[in-house]
Amino acid sequence: MLKTQAQIISGYGQKITEVTAQINQTKKLVDQLSLVRIGLFLAEVLFFVLLLNSADDNSRTLIQVLLLLPVVGFVYVVRKQAKLDREIEYQKQLLWVYQNEWNQLNAQPNGYDDGSQFESESHPYTSDLDIFGRASLFELINRCYTKTGKILLANRLANKLTKDEILARQEAVKEIQGKIAETYDFRANLHGHDIE
Repeated sequence: MLKTQAQIISGYGQKITEVTAQINQTKKLVDQLSLVRIGLFLAEVLFFVLLLNSADDNSRTLIQVLLLLPVVGFVYVVRKQAKLDREIEYQKQLLWVYQNEWNQLNAQPNGYDDGSQFESESHPYTSDLDIFGRASLFELINRCYTKTGKILLANRLANKLTKDEILARQEAVKEIQGKIAETYDFRANLHGHDIE
């Protein structure tokens, strides 16, 4: 079933709200883990002070064992926090992807390249049909982040295709239609990396 533009815009708005909430929730968890790290550090200091003040060997042995617990806990919490930090970065990139789609549907510029570097007055049709540059077909459909991808898209738009090539591309589009969610994930993972 085809969606109206208003439904698509609303869908992106929902995704933006959901991802923003996920980012905020994950940030709260990171903040809580920071407090746990401080608590573990203070526990380590306390056990060390107890070790220095203990008189008998039995309590010293117990305290030495207890000194390891905050260290092990600290290492675990640091790893967990690093994983959550990576998750926040991914969520921010995913938010950018959704926000960019929402922006374009609301007549705002595409966050990706507009292809102006491919403009050529000598080409038989690209300048007349606004294929490259601001408010162009390239800007409208471009989701390429790598230099190679941008060049490939520019070549596809600037060169004539045979009937078989057109049919093959149409089949590729049909194939990816059922995998739209994966394209957001792919773009979120690619965005933010300095790839040329």
